[in-house]
Amino acid sequence: MDTFEIVVFEYQDVHSRLDCQRHEVVDKFVKKYCRYFDPAYYTEPSIIFNRGKFYLSYRDDSGGDKPVLLMLTGYITDTLVADIKAAVREMYDSSF
Repeated sequence: MDTFEIVVFEYQDVHSRLDCQRHEVVDKFVKKYCRYFDPAYYTEPSIIFNRGKFYLSYRDDSGGDKPVLLMLTGYITDTLVADIKAAVREMYDSSF
């Protein structure tokens, strides 16, 4: 099985980390996203997406007092990126 790590940075320091397997990575990543980028406080355009071969990340670009970076590391496929983006979009859509 593929193993992934979800890491949350605040002020460039590790604030939280979680290991997970491929079958649970989307659900766990979106839960972390919702926790750190609560749709009630952050608009979707204020969160910046970035992707590499072995990582993807979302970071707070709202200018708030606590910069946050949410990163997923592991072998990142196009399918996984699409699944995460769809789950994040669904989270925003169901929030309002």
